[in-house]
Amino acid sequence: MGSSGCSKQIFRVIALLLAVLFVITLPFTVTSQSASQMIFSPEAVTNLVSSSLLGSGLLERYMLETVFQGDLTPGGGAGEGVFTEALQYLSPAERQMMIQQIIPAGWVEDQISTSVVSIFRWIDDERPFPIITLDLVPIKDRLIDGGIEDIADTVVDSWPSCSPEQINMMRKAAVRGGDLEFDICEPPEPFRTRAVEIVSITFYEWVRESPSSIDFQEEPDESFEEIMAFKEQIRFLRAIMRFGWFLPIALLGLIMVLSIRSLRSLGSWWGIPMTLGGIMTSIAALLISGRWQEFLARNSPFLRESGEVIAQVAKFALNELIDSIVGRTFFFGLVITALGAGIFIISRIIKRDGMMEVDSQSTDASASFPSEPEPRSEVGVPPSVPPISQDDSDEPPSGIFG
Repeated sequence: MGSSGCSKQIFRVIALLLAVLFVITLPFTVTSQSASQMIFSPEAVTNLVSSSLLGSGLLERYMLETVFQGDLTPGGGAGEGVFTEALQYLSPAERQMMIQQIIPAGWVEDQISTSVVSIFRWIDDERPFPIITLDLVPIKDRLIDGGIEDIADTVVDSWPSCSPEQINMMRKAAVRGGDLEFDICEPPEPFRTRAVEIVSITFYEWVRESPSSIDFQEEPDESFEEIMAFKEQIRFLRAIMRFGWFLPIALLGLIMVLSIRSLRSLGSWWGIPMTLGGIMTSIAALLISGRWQEFLARNSPFLRESGEVIAQVAKFALNELIDSIVGRTFFFGLVITALGAGIFIISRIIKRDGMMEVDSQSTDASASFPSEPEPRSEVGVPPSVPPISQDDSDEPPSGIFG
């Protein structure tokens, strides 16, 4: 008995330590699992980056700055020096409409998805650096199939009207049969149609000479061994974050083996740790949200060194990522809290109902069978012996004994 009682106490102490370990590790494992479902999922990363670029309007802003604040002519070919001057009179609404005409629907999402998948494949293969390709064929096809004419008409329509002197110069050039020379101004018909044609031809030459794809591929400064070691670290971190939630489940299993022998003990050894662990997980999610804002405010100057637009894209994407992780972690914390509290309450209710049922059955049994009086015993009186019938003894034996 002494040895059995001592072993039982040792098991209870070990189970208590495991329960404390469960409460401590649960917030970390739930948070890491939530983060892994966002960071290491190509679909989640694609949606995150797409929403960061499109939902915030930063992509349009970047395209506007690229198109309307620099010379787009590739390699100084056809159209050199034309774009910056020709597009400067477009209003903000016309510029935004032009960007929408240039970019086909769904093209941004497709390029982001292809790039993200390429990066995830690079993590699992033996290449020293990922190959990210931007496919420009859909944009070129969209422009060649009619988009250039619409853009050229919009550009010419934005120009200021030509002066009478400029119009006379155009008429003289038309009479001589030479090429139409005009400044950046909108002439009347029939010269306006010719101006739209010239702008369309200039844009067409630029589109035709533009590359069909852009490869973002640079030789890394690190050695091949350093890159592979870094990739191994990423794979190890991914495995820990994805499968770390098995640790709390294993701890609950060990607690059951060591201490759970009844439904009441299930409520105590599972219900209480799960409730406390769920509460700690939800609190950890709120703390992460607050700390992240402080961290982002402290490191914003470092992000701005990469450029204002890139810094805003990174800030928006990181905020979306943290909000998703915090939201999932807080939700799982509430679910685990409710589950633990439910186990604890149900175990207590069933235990109480069982005790009441046992008491009720014992009461009913005592009422259904009344107690009989105990027989009186007489001292010295031998038990009566039934008399022997004389008639039976005088009869001769019969049957096989006859």
